[in-house]
Amino acid sequence: MRESMGKYRGKRVDGKGWAKTAIPPKRDRMMPDTVEDMKRKIDKRLMSFAADGRFPAADDAFWRGWADELFMEPYRGNPCIVCERTHSRKTITNKKSGKSSVVEYRSGFHHLIPKNGCIIHRYTKRNGAVLCPWHHTDSPKLSPHYEHSAMANHRFWLLIMERDRDLYDWVVDHEKDTFESFGMKRCWTYRDALIYQYHKSFRELPNVKPKAIEAARKWQSFFAKGE
Repeated sequence: MRESMGKYRGKRVDGKGWAKTAIPPKRDRMMPDTVEDMKRKIDKRLMSFAADGRFPAADDAFWRGWADELFMEPYRGNPCIVCERTHSRKTITNKKSGKSSVVEYRSGFHHLIPKNGCIIHRYTKRNGAVLCPWHHTDSPKLSPHYEHSAMANHRFWLLIMERDRDLYDWVVDHEKDTFESFGMKRCWTYRDALIYQYHKSFRELPNVKPKAIEAARKWQSFFAKGE
């Protein structure tokens, strides 16, 4: 199959729909915004919460989602540790209309110790590797999330061991934290995490109650350890 879109004209696309190109597009489609765009969206939502006089619970998906995005944004668009590509393109087919469109995806931060299973290292910078979308989820040869081949997962860990043995040993040493996280009473909240991530890039999070800001300050040293 061949694509016929602008500067990508004539580029071959593999069976999964990922384009073999490292040329970054002018603007990513269906991708997270820039940090400044994120700031505007967060501020706008908080203004609406303040106007209503009701804020989401401290562990609501609003706080978690934006904390994750601010944490991972510096890694998006960096070279993949496997192929050094910074972008991938995938053909998405609309199930209702049957029409296909090509979507740009940037490389991103892969948590070596799963973020959903280990809250302790969810915001630890060392707990990650930059992967393009193809090698993150869809490569049958080497991918930590490819569902149909255990060997693809195994080859990924062999690569980590060969490239950075210290990092591999760190993951082995801290893998136990995954099991300690289950059933663990977490003292910090995702609201604390967003306040910390926001404060690193900008200033104090606006329109948030002073009590929430004060509570988040207690956990700054904890999040800073992950830097």
